[in-house]
Amino acid sequence: MKTTREHDIERQVFEGSAHERRPEPARVEGPRIAEVAVPNAITLPAWFNSAQACAVLQLKARSFVLMAGAQGIDRVATRAGLAAAPSHQSITGSAVPLGPGVTPSTSVAEAVRLMDARAADHVAVTVSGAVLGIVTRDEALRALAYGPPPRPRYAIGSTSGAPGLTMGKGERLAA
Repeated sequence: MKTTREHDIERQVFEGSAHERRPEPARVEGPRIAEVAVPNAITLPAWFNSAQACAVLQLKARSFVLMAGAQGIDRVATRAGLAAAPSHQSITGSAVPLGPGVTPSTSVAEAVRLMDARAADHVAVTVSGAVLGIVTRDEALRALAYGPPPRPRYAIGSTSGAPGLTMGKGERLAA
């Protein structure tokens, strides 16, 4: 028959000592960019002026204008920046470099680290070179602090009625 002391020793061997620190399980880095990103950008030609671009952004309910350069999409302008610019000014006058690109599976914490390292205010969510959306620093920090926002109807990675996932190619072009 075992004594209480022997039971205690077996329990400590089996479960580990109460005084020894157990390794913590691997920490999850929080939400993924796909949980935060929404299709919030459109591409416009550089000859559009600020007033025209603001009108299109409002009509399409988008926040960012993407502009193509020699190497593809390389600049972005915000709706707020375009609204503050003189109405006759070309959208290129309000544009800033696109910023680092991330994939939808990138963690939000990694996206924030990239923004910090490159002194950028946003990241571009890309797949095979196509920009799916822009995530700002504020959106990323909010997601880290409070979790991802409720899933919007047309979130990146969503299959619930998203135009690009439920329509045929001809219907997408017509829309």
